[in-house]
Amino acid sequence: AHSLTEVIAAAVEHAQLTGLAPMFAVTLLRGHNDGEADAEALAQLVHDFTSQAGLRPRLTLIAYNPISTEHDPFTRCDVEIEAGFRDALAARGVFTHRRYSGGGDVDAACGQLAARG
Repeated sequence: AHSLTEVIAAAVEHAQLTGLAPMFAVTLLRGHNDGEADAEALAQLVHDFTSQAGLRPRLTLIAYNPISTEHDPFTRCDVEIEAGFRDALAARGVFTHRRYSGGGDVDAACGQLAARG
């Protein structure tokens, strides 16, 4: 409903008014947003936000949990790819947290239960 530019502007305003840093959560998808150029663009977004808001956002990487084995166009990126992505961000001064992802072995990980409606 809103462009990334609008969302970031609202987050900057909120951070300036409250003094609270937002959390940016990114789900890496194999072959879609897990490359070097993607890491560079994300690092730039974090740096731009920091310079505008005066606060550095917390950046969390979330593993993708498939919701279907038949028609799901996305897959989780390999651990090595994710590590390289995190290293690329760190080389640009952006550090991440990795969100724990459990329950996938019984189709109960984040996003999976909502797909069963």
